[in-house]
Amino acid sequence: PNSAWLETILKLIFKDADFGSTLEKHSLLPKFLSIQAGSSWKTEENGLVRSLSTSFAWTTLVLRQVGVFFAGVLNSCKPNGGSEYRDPALLEIVMNNIQYILEIYKYLMDSLFAAADSLSAQRQNGSDSGPAQQTPLTLDPLVTLLLLSTWSRYFLRYSSRALRGFAVATQSPQYGLNPESIPAFTRMASLAESLPLRFEYAEKIFSAVDRFSMGAYQQAGMDVSARAEAERGMILYGRVPEVLKGVLPMVVREVLPSVRGEVNRMALFVGDYTWLGLGNDRTSREWGKKYFVDVFKKKVVKRVEKGAKGGEKVVRKCVKCGEMTEDMVPPRSMPRTLASNLTKCACEGSFVHVKMEDL
Repeated sequence: PNSAWLETILKLIFKDADFGSTLEKHSLLPKFLSIQAGSSWKTEENGLVRSLSTSFAWTTLVLRQVGVFFAGVLNSCKPNGGSEYRDPALLEIVMNNIQYILEIYKYLMDSLFAAADSLSAQRQNGSDSGPAQQTPLTLDPLVTLLLLSTWSRYFLRYSSRALRGFAVATQSPQYGLNPESIPAFTRMASLAESLPLRFEYAEKIFSAVDRFSMGAYQQAGMDVSARAEAERGMILYGRVPEVLKGVLPMVVREVLPSVRGEVNRMALFVGDYTWLGLGNDRTSREWGKKYFVDVFKKKVVKRVEKGAKGGEKVVRKCVKCGEMTEDMVPPRSMPRTLASNLTKCACEGSFVHVKMEDL
């Protein structure tokens, strides 16, 4: 029932062409995704958990939030600009957001490498004798959606272009940054280009998915309307259209090998991605009982039990999605466009004050 009325809304407010460029400027996109993110939960043994479509909507919202935040930072890259990022509190928020999106990239890349290794092992063991192009990947459904859906992939690439912008800002005289701001932007650029995965390698994968997806649509003779309908199916139901099921196997076969030698595969493999909040497994749920990730600062905050020291500390909790952020006064140096983000959640919801011990 929820999906039926959401499908009606999606068709009414988003034209076929809206599954494409300039999504960051579409004011109704976060509002729709926030409804989607709160509309479908599953009851399991340990409580309520997000369904696949709900997890996808929430993650896309967060990807959009990070990308728009980076765009605000890059607006300071102008002659004699950027000096506000000397403020340690403001710089910490930027660095945390860069680290967060890099961890998302690492998680996606690690998932692809794991799927590729599993596929290779199947073929070497003779358990799969079919044509390579017909062999399905063992890939997490949320990872599959994040890579194949135009909306989520758009914001993944949007952030990667912003990370590239941080590096360019420190190297190009045309920007003429305030000399006092260069150390801050140099730190941003250094983090963006750090190992085990530099952002451009993830960007290479996203570009390949774009290219192969468009090729699959064209080969199937699908016009803009048919493509939009396929995209709606992914957004609403977590349903990968038949026409796109060969895209990620192509990426694994044709693109991943060229990237493998450029990344630290072991570091990706042993990375702990639990804190990203992308999983609904027991480990993720147990972690969530002890910690939460500040929805704006993108840092891990330890929960406090009732009666324990620090229980009186106040945090802000979203009335719509339940995500939280530490109560804070925006740094004096924070640009007004960024400070306005503190008044609303990634899902566009408002905050109420709650004691840590009451969470």
